[in-house]
Order: sequence, then structure tokens, then C-alpha cells
Amino acid sequence: MIHTTQVLVLALALATSGSSANGSKLQCGELEYCGGGHGDLSTEISCTCFPVKQKDLDTSYCDHVDVPKFTGGDPLGAMAWYATDQDDDAEDKNYWVFHGCDGAGLMDDCMGGTGYVEQFGTYSDEAVPLSLHECSDGWESHCTQPFVHPGTGNVYSWYYAGQWTWGGGNWPDQSVGKPWWDNMGLPDTWDLGYDEGTGFVIMYPWVCNYSSGNDLGWLWGGDHKPYGDSTYQTKCYYDNEPWDNDHDHGTTTPPIWTAYKFYSDGATLTGWKMAEKKMDSPDPIIYFNDPNNPSFTLEGMSPPWANDEKKVKHDAIISEK
Repeated sequence: MIHTTQVLVLALALATSGSSANGSKLQCGELEYCGGGHGDLSTEISCTCFPVKQKDLDTSYCDHVDVPKFTGGDPLGAMAWYATDQDDDAEDKNYWVFHGCDGAGLMDDCMGGTGYVEQFGTYSDEAVPLSLHECSDGWESHCTQPFVHPGTGNVYSWYYAGQWTWGGGNWPDQSVGKPWWDNMGLPDTWDLGYDEGTGFVIMYPWVCNYSSGNDLGWLWGGDHKPYGDSTYQTKCYYDNEPWDNDHDHGTTTPPIWTAYKFYSDGATLTGWKMAEKKMDSPDPIIYFNDPNNPSFTLEGMSPPWANDEKKVKHDAIISEK
């Protein structure tokens, strides 16, 4: 969890920063904003997790041969992936989005925009403006929240995010020497087996907290206010903060995470769960040593919100409340 005087460091590098949120803005360079379902809704796939983007994004990261295999053929784009065998009425129904260098994932440290990964849960019955969910028993700093997509306005009951890297590359948090990394129990990616088309990602839950004194309006944009008048003092991020909240020195691992390995042939993704850390467990659960670790398959799709009758019905229900 980030203290109010610290900034969350998210991006492919996930680097550590001690600057203020307002100071970070000055390092961003020229900014632009997306969102609001402008034009074809399919274009809003790259407008997340905030509407802010850097105009002069360095896209050299996406020169790697494996990037377009995950992003629908365009290394500067993004692709939604969905398990077609999911039960339409299942509460855990979800889909993934893998981003290349499309600018998605920029956080309040002005780093990011490359290699962002999202996992969306089912639509939520909550309506904007949201109120922060409250947790107890010391969990407040890591209290998961619903997610409002800035491109579409859809409210999701849960949301996970992270950064992906290709086979043979360091895990993103490993690359910057997070103090807690050695306690994750994860081998290097090259020890988990890989061929061309292999990727690795660790996913963390979306959390938010009220950050009095920080003006984050530049991050949220003018129209995207999921927390109403409190939005510009609300800090959200995927929770790769150590359990003890010592941002710079903590060696306790983030409280909830799941590590995956993926293989893409361009049309489908085959995934394996490598390990996971649950809220009620002090240690991660390891799967990569299990020869019977089952795989799951995701197929490429257009963003589900582009033609989703259930979303139309959901909006009608919300408007009646």
C-alpha cells in the first residue's frame, strides 16, 4: 500500500519513486486524454486504467517478436481474450486484455503505457459515484474495490491487473529489485520453460484509498469521476505493495496475487497458473512443480462491451435505482 506522501510505481519497470503525485505530473511531458466511448466502442480497449496518456510514448519495448502474438497482431494495440467454455451465468465469468505499447496502464508515477494486462470480472450492480469499500482487521490498506472503465463507464465487480513479459525476461517486479521479491517463491521465467510465443504475468487486485492533499485530477481527466467529488483525492492502483505497507523496504509479499504462464499461437492463449497468494494464507500456493497442473484456453475476441446485450439490460436496471 502506498502512503500519502509516496507514489505508486507501476509500469513495465515498476520502479520506486519518492516524489509527490503533483511532482510526478511534471515529469510526464505532454499529456492527452481518452475515454467516454467516443466513436467506435472497440477503440476504448486502450483507454484504461486511467484516461491520461503520454503523447510521446517510447514504443521500442514492443519491437519484440512475441508482442503481437498477445495483442491481436498490432504491437501498438491490445487484444481481449475469453474462455469460451465459461458458463454464461457463472459469477466468476471473466475475460483478459493484453496490451502492447498502446499507452494503457499509465499510473501516477508517469511510467507505464507498455505491457499492461487486465482481467475483468462480471458487471457490478453498484452505480457511479462509488463509495470506497471498507475493510477491517488490518486489511484497510489492501481493501479491493470495483473498477470503472474510463473508456466505457462500465462498472466491474472486481478487476486484476499487472505487467507481462516474454519468456526469458525478468518478472517486472523482479527487474527493479523489489525488497520482497525473493519471498515470492517464484523461479526465474527461464526456469519455467519457454519457446517463442511465451509470456509471464503476475496479477494483483485493484485497490483505492483516499489521499488527502494530493490533487490527482490530471490523472483522472475531466470527465471520468468514479468517486464523484472525491475522485481527485482518490489514489487507485493494482496492489503490488508489501503486506506491511513499507513501500521502500518491506520484505513481506503483496497479500493477494496470482502468477501465470501463457503460450500464444496468435489465435488462442494457453494459460497455466504458476502460483498464487491468497488473503487467508501467509504463504503462496505453488503449482509449477505439479505435473498435473491443468491448463486453460483463451480465444481472441472483440471487446465484449462493443456488443453486449447484458450490459444494456444492466444499465437499464441501474438507471431505475
